[in-house]
Amino acid sequence: MPERLVPVEAPNVKGLVVYGAGLKGTGTRYFAAWTEWGGTFIGWMRVRPNLAAEEQDSVYAIGEVLGRSVFRIEDCPSYNMHDALELFQRALQQAAEDLGVSGE
Repeated sequence: MPERLVPVEAPNVKGLVVYGAGLKGTGTRYFAAWTEWGGTFIGWMRVRPNLAAEEQDSVYAIGEVLGRSVFRIEDCPSYNMHDALELFQRALQQAAEDLGVSGE
């Protein structure tokens, strides 16, 4: 399905390369992150619209950074897109700092 994937804006994290792609016509987005040097895989996230939610921007989000879940599904299965991206970005920033690739 590569022809159905389109680039989307991804979080910017110093020391990491983060890619984002959206699946045309579905609202589903995929993100993946690697270290800039060496290309070590750091984490991923997938978000898709929550059609049952009252809020239009509500998404189901799932993802891991360094093998740990970014989201606590049992507490809140849906987020708004901004919050999901922010949680993912914070987890990636922490991982970059822990790995010493953030330059800070």
